[in-house]
Amino acid sequence: MVKSGITSATKLKGQSLATPSLGNTQDVALRYWLKKQGLTATATGGGDVGIKPVTPNSAAVLEFKSGQIGGGWEPAPYDVQMVADGGRVLVNEASLWPGGQFVTTDLVVTQSFLAAHPSAVSGLLKGQIDANTFIHQHTAAAEAAANAELTSATGKGLKSSVLSASFQQITFTNDPIASSLAADAQHAVAVGLLKPVSNIAGLYDLGPLNKLLAAAGEPQVSP
Repeated sequence: MVKSGITSATKLKGQSLATPSLGNTQDVALRYWLKKQGLTATATGGGDVGIKPVTPNSAAVLEFKSGQIGGGWEPAPYDVQMVADGGRVLVNEASLWPGGQFVTTDLVVTQSFLAAHPSAVSGLLKGQIDANTFIHQHTAAAEAAANAELTSATGKGLKSSVLSASFQQITFTNDPIASSLAADAQHAVAVGLLKPVSNIAGLYDLGPLNKLLAAAGEPQVSP
């Protein structure tokens, strides 16, 4: 999301853009995209485009609205709010991935915890599968529940238009989309935020998940 006058990558030169934090998925995605456009951005905020980690994400929306930054690579609902405040979408990250699918959040536990508490992990996974099913079958109710929780946690919920637009951007899936995590790690290496890594697939033990998916009549997933 960028100011309305920014219509191409070249117009980002000299601008300051927000990301949630240094090295997180949005930060890596922005840096890698800029690199592909021939633009530089250093870990300390220098280069052709200044990247400014802003926490919490809501602060980036306020800085954009006040003109302190030219835009940001932000997750929902903050991207939606930036557009509502006069911004425009310069790049939709989904357009950069095969089939428009990429992981933003994986559910993980340590190997020691899995070995010691398999029933707890199974219950956690079943709860996630049930939650995803509920979201797909009862989207309006899921949106209302999410907004109620957000209101309870922060004292303020989202406008219904922002909430609905945010849900439409997110695919709630049981598939960890492991291939995109491997690609993301390569992108982080390419922009100098990570040392080369190998065997990313070793992070995944999908046996417990696939067992529950089979029982629920859902498609199996693979690393």
